[in-house]
Amino acid sequence: MKGRINSGKYRKKYKPKSFSRSSYRSYSGSKLTIIIALSLFVFVFSIVYFVLPPLLLQKFDIVFVPPYLKEPTPTPTVAPTPTPDLYKDINFSELQQEVAVAASQYSWFGDPYFYEKSLMFTGGELVSGSARMTTLFKYDTETNRAQRQSVKLNNSHFLYPVFNDTFIVYLDAKNDGGGEIIAHKFSDNYQNPILVKTVYTGQPMLFLDGNYLAWTERTGSNMDKLFVCDLTTQETVAVQMFERGSYYGTSKPYIKNSLLVWADADGETASGAITSQICVMDIKTGKLTTHKPNTYVHDPKTNGNEIFAWLDGNHGPATKLYFMKDQATPKIIDEGVVDFYMDEDFITYQKNESIFLYLISTGKTVELTTKTQYAQICGASAGIVAWIDVTRRDVDVLKYAYIPR
Repeated sequence: MKGRINSGKYRKKYKPKSFSRSSYRSYSGSKLTIIIALSLFVFVFSIVYFVLPPLLLQKFDIVFVPPYLKEPTPTPTVAPTPTPDLYKDINFSELQQEVAVAASQYSWFGDPYFYEKSLMFTGGELVSGSARMTTLFKYDTETNRAQRQSVKLNNSHFLYPVFNDTFIVYLDAKNDGGGEIIAHKFSDNYQNPILVKTVYTGQPMLFLDGNYLAWTERTGSNMDKLFVCDLTTQETVAVQMFERGSYYGTSKPYIKNSLLVWADADGETASGAITSQICVMDIKTGKLTTHKPNTYVHDPKTNGNEIFAWLDGNHGPATKLYFMKDQATPKIIDEGVVDFYMDEDFITYQKNESIFLYLISTGKTVELTTKTQYAQICGASAGIVAWIDVTRRDVDVLKYAYIPR
C-alpha cells in the first residue's frame, strides 16, 4: 500500500557507546585523585586530632583521651607484703639466762660487755673488809663456763672492760678515783700492757669500736675533755673540750660503726629551758654533723645508722627517754628512766627496778624481767642485754638475754 510506511527503512540502529583509551585514562585519573584526596584528608585529620592535642596538652600536664575511647581503669596499687613480726610469739621474760661462777668468794659482779658469743665482766670480793672488783672473767655463752683472766691488777678495781677480736681495754681504778686506762692485745696473752692514759680524777666509762676507744675525763678541777685513742697507733687526741662547769662534761659519749656521739650546748628557749645538740663525728673522715632535737640531751647513743636515743635529764626520777630516727620529730619512749643502753635493733632501759626493751623495727615496748624480779641494768651489746638480779639483796646474780634478730 502506498500509504504504508516502511519503518525498517528509516529506523536508526542503536549501538552501545564504546570508551576510547583517552576516556578510560580520564576516568582512572579521577578515581585516583579522589583516593589521594581522601588519604590526604585522613592523614591531616589524624595529625590534627591525634598528634597535636597530646603534644600541646602535655605541656600543661593534661592527659588527652579521644572521646570515642573510655578512660583506662587505673592499675590498682599492689599492696606491699607486710614484714613479718619476728617478735610476735616471743615471751621475753623467758629469754633470760643466768651466768654461773663456780668460785664462791665473789659476791658482786658488774660491767658486763658482750662481743659475739663471749661475755667479759668483773668479779668482786672482800679485801681487808672492803668490796673490790679484783677479777676479770670471760664467759662463753655456748659452754656456760666462766674463766678468770690472768691479768694483773695494779690498783683497787677492774672497771668498764670492753673487748673485741684484737683488744681488751679496762680502767685499772684506784679506790678514791683515778687510775690507768690499760689495753692488751689478746695475742700477747696479757703479757705486754699498753698504758693508754693516766686518769687523775674520776672513773671514766670506756667505749670501744674496732681499734678506736672513746671516753670523757675530768682533766682539771672543773674541766672535762672528750678523748679518742687509736689503739693501733696508740695516738690519743682531745676531740672536745667542754666549758668550765658545763653539764655536758658529765654526759657519756658513745661510738658505734665509726660514729662518735656526744652532747653539747645549743641554747636556751624563751621559757628558759636549756636545749642541747647531738654532735656526730665520723672518726674515719673527720666529718662533723649536729642534730638539734629541741630538748636537753644527756648520754646520747646511736645504733650506727642515723638512729639516736638520749635522756633529757641526769638520771632523775622524771627523766624521759627519747628516740629519733632520720632526723624526724623525737619520740618519747618512756618516763622515769634510770639508765639505758642501745644496740643495733633495740633500746633497753631500766624503769624503777625492771628492765624494758624498745624494739626499733616495730616500735613496741616489752618487759624482759618478771613482776617478781628486781634488777639493775648494766649493759647491752652484740644483741644481748645484761643486768644484775638483786631480788635476794644479799648477792648479785648476773643475768642476760639474747634478743632474736
